[in-house]
Amino acid sequence: MAVGYREKDLRELVKAAGGRWSAEQRLWFVPYSRIRGTELEGRVPPDVFKIKRK
Repeated sequence: MAVGYREKDLRELVKAAGGRWSAEQRLWFVPYSRIRGTELEGRVPPDVFKIKRK
């Protein structure tokens, strides 16, 4: 999920949910089961399942 640099509080929520940062893709990756039903769920890009992981 995309989180702006200045969104420090949101970054902390993502980290607390088990998110990990991909510097290469410049995105946070978080298990969907950890964010379903939270405010973070709305931040998941619609094409999330098209991203290739390495």
